[in-house]
Amino acid sequence: MANYVILDAGHAKVTAGKRSPDGKLLEWEFNNDMQYRLKRRLEQLGFVVYLVNPNPEQGSEVSLGTRCTRANNYWTKIGKSNCIFVSLHANAAGTGGWSTARGVETYTASNASANSKKLAKLINDNIFADVSKIDAGFKNRGCKTNSFYVVKHTNMPCC
Repeated sequence: MANYVILDAGHAKVTAGKRSPDGKLLEWEFNNDMQYRLKRRLEQLGFVVYLVNPNPEQGSEVSLGTRCTRANNYWTKIGKSNCIFVSLHANAAGTGGWSTARGVETYTASNASANSKKLAKLINDNIFADVSKIDAGFKNRGCKTNSFYVVKHTNMPCC
């Protein structure tokens, strides 16, 4: 039986405000790059990968509702089997300015299943373990809950 991963490159090139204050870094660039790197690596490991926002540099933003509908329809199509949903984002924060933000945090919805919470912890802890080996200042900001639309309205385990 195949294992499936649904990836969402959060935001599009045209999404207002999703950029560094100087405009040099657009969040969609990171998200899109990561989704294709992850897709390639996951497929090498034998996973089947489906993208709900495959070309965020093209045209307008794919709505959050459309992303959830695509994910839920795909999940139903494959028989609701071994499938997870991961939405990729690059946030910026910090008291020393936007460029001082470093670390990982993983979100689930307030109504998240136990499997979504396990998924978030697994992803969060593994990213932290790997990156902290090469970046001593990398922070583990932990697993958090929020009612972000895509993690609240997808039916499979998600973060």
